[in-house]
Amino acid sequence: KNRVFINYRALDVEELGSIYEGLLELSPVIQSNGSHYQFTYEKGSERGISGSHYTPEDLVKPLIQHSLEYLIEERVQPYYKGKITAEAAIQSLLSLKVADVACGSGHILLSAARRIAHEVARIESGEQQPNPHSFRKALKQVIHHCIYGVDKNPLAVELCKVALWLESHNPGEPLNFLDHHIKCGDAIVGLAHRSELENGIPDEAFKTLPGDDKDIAKTWRDKNVKERKERAAKTLQLKAEFEKSTENSVQEAMAEYKTFNQLPETTPEEIERKAKAYQKFIDGKGFTFLKAMADTQVAQFFIPKTEANKDYLMTDADYRLILSGYKGWQDRKVAMATVVAHEQRFFHWFLEFPEVFSQGGFDCVLGNPPFLGGQKLSGSFGDAYLEYIKYQFAPIGAVDLVTYFFRRIFTLIKPKGFQSLISTNTIAQGKAREQGLDVIVQQDGSINFAIKSTKWPGAAAVEVALVTITKQAWTGKF
Repeated sequence: KNRVFINYRALDVEELGSIYEGLLELSPVIQSNGSHYQFTYEKGSERGISGSHYTPEDLVKPLIQHSLEYLIEERVQPYYKGKITAEAAIQSLLSLKVADVACGSGHILLSAARRIAHEVARIESGEQQPNPHSFRKALKQVIHHCIYGVDKNPLAVELCKVALWLESHNPGEPLNFLDHHIKCGDAIVGLAHRSELENGIPDEAFKTLPGDDKDIAKTWRDKNVKERKERAAKTLQLKAEFEKSTENSVQEAMAEYKTFNQLPETTPEEIERKAKAYQKFIDGKGFTFLKAMADTQVAQFFIPKTEANKDYLMTDADYRLILSGYKGWQDRKVAMATVVAHEQRFFHWFLEFPEVFSQGGFDCVLGNPPFLGGQKLSGSFGDAYLEYIKYQFAPIGAVDLVTYFFRRIFTLIKPKGFQSLISTNTIAQGKAREQGLDVIVQQDGSINFAIKSTKWPGAAAVEVALVTITKQAWTGKF
């Protein structure tokens, strides 16, 4: 029980990872003792429920080696062959978009940022082994331009920002603005692309679940089925109306985002201005409308079909009237969807990272998504959650949580992009293989690197697989 001084200068991101893992083992408790209150901790279940484990460096290196390395090489080879200038090569490297969709404390993102920064610093300084000043300057640029992270745990998001700030801080300069790149949300619950808004409200959203009123669920489902059948006859007209309505909102949102994104970050005052400009983008009409419609589509799976909630449910016809601009969107049904979205942390990728998806998606997604056995999903997250992800990633059943991440990530990478992930070794077995990897391969994915099974280096008693997939017919080394 001695107090020990901690040298924060020497604090490494590896320590942050172990802190994060340790905090997930605990739950805060306030104990009452008469007139006194005591704040303490007890053993919690958050880590077990979320399937979160800090990723050892030994597993991170091969992920980068078989994905990001190819993308870096592709961008620097023209420079070393004298075909492009140093400035063009640096801009090409800084145009890389790299994400971790379950980023934890940011360890994997930092490894990726260091690798890109090393190449930027080599070209910028002309040195084979760049000096620390050149490397740190390059690292700050890379984190500013290339690195994106998402995690469902708000603590992880804050720790990830701290890790990136510590690593890239340059004396006399403010810390990067990271709120638009490191975000809190559920990576597999929400829409990936704007085109998915056009899907409307699916019939599956009104399936009767435990706790629902069977009659109410059936009534709303029958209504939705009828509306969707009627709509099928008018598809072309509705598609044109959808495009016109949402395109206006997208253009408005992108104009706000570009204004914000071009603001400098060289002084604390500029950082403050940038934070205000980002809030203006979030509050803007274009972003707010698109988010409300995306939330409304997904929320129908999560709103209980009961007497108390029946007036908050929305079927396909109403949704499309709002989406096409024929009906106002600021009503209580949309408001209820917004509340549910906040509670469940829906994450709509095309909205949260507009500059990435205007270019077709990420170049590379690295990560160690959470593991959780398929049978435990409804117990940990609820029946509605399981029904939604089964619909979203159909054809798929109740498989390990990591399988849904594999499927979601493949929709987030652009053509010729890579996803390089750690999984439980069940990814190559049974339904997880059939409904995960097989579906991805059928959608033009190529597995260019895999370790089928290896023991986790840390405390977790689990066998893992390392799998790299690229969205192209791979002609390189397997």
